[in-house]
Amino acid sequence: MSEKVENFVILEIKDSATSERDGIILAWGKNGLISFLAAGINAAESKNRANLIPGLFSELIYFEARQHQKMNRLKKANLRKMISFSDLTNLRFLQRVSLFLKNFKERFSPIYETYDEIIENFESFSSVQKECCITFMVLQALKPWGIEPNFSSCVVCGTRRNICHFSFGHGGYFCEQHAGVYRTRKNILELLYYARYDFYKYLKYSTFKTNDFIYKMLLTHIDANGIFVNWEEPTWITEKGNYEDRN
Repeated sequence: MSEKVENFVILEIKDSATSERDGIILAWGKNGLISFLAAGINAAESKNRANLIPGLFSELIYFEARQHQKMNRLKKANLRKMISFSDLTNLRFLQRVSLFLKNFKERFSPIYETYDEIIENFESFSSVQKECCITFMVLQALKPWGIEPNFSSCVVCGTRRNICHFSFGHGGYFCEQHAGVYRTRKNILELLYYARYDFYKYLKYSTFKTNDFIYKMLLTHIDANGIFVNWEEPTWITEKGNYEDRN
């Protein structure tokens, strides 16, 4: 086994079937999901355990398995950045992100890089901005899932002028010529663009109300395409009729 050093988001720590002192760590890095055998992680004297917090980044020093059937072995973990847990919504944020990231077995750099930036600046964000962070990351997932609409031009003619409507279910933006009688509020049209292409503008201009509206539309679109929304409580489904496309 060769020794490697990489940053990962810790997603889950499970008990090992071979020893009650050992654990299996599920983590997510630049190349997707990866598992590690962590010897002694459940022991009271373990120094690594405190540096492995689900939802946060840790620098992992590990021995890479040379054979496909073997498991990587953790040597040492260093927590990169802690956040405050005095606000329990921060814990819930990490739980949601951990569940969300389990959906990406393969490499997907945009979400990894965005989440890295989110955690580095987390304490400076308001409660509304933290919710906007979730929306921004989930929207980036539409591309690898193969259900991303057009966020840059009219889906019918390709023009970027006179955009007046957006529909997840019908492919994205529509111009005045092709939207028929349907219209979407101008601020929502702008925020949808920012939610796809400009993280900091989305955080700056979105409100609790607009973000909630966009997020519920987004979840409804994901659900309609047969993807299980495992990172949210099922209660959101009772509201999804308010966000489904009518045209």
